[in-house]
Amino acid sequence: MKLNQSSLLLSLLLSLSSCTPLVLLTMGMKKPHVPTDDEFYRFGEKWNMSIYF
Repeated sequence: MKLNQSSLLLSLLLSLSSCTPLVLLTMGMKKPHVPTDDEFYRFGEKWNMSIYF
């Protein structure tokens, strides 16, 4: 019985693809952090790295 409920819930979640944020939240996924240019510069300075190749 538990397997049937899990299958039904999974099917329901997959069919609600227009509710992507809800599905991602239930799966434990978060929006990735995109670093800014300033964060890149600070990281380079912290680790004594040049931003130029």
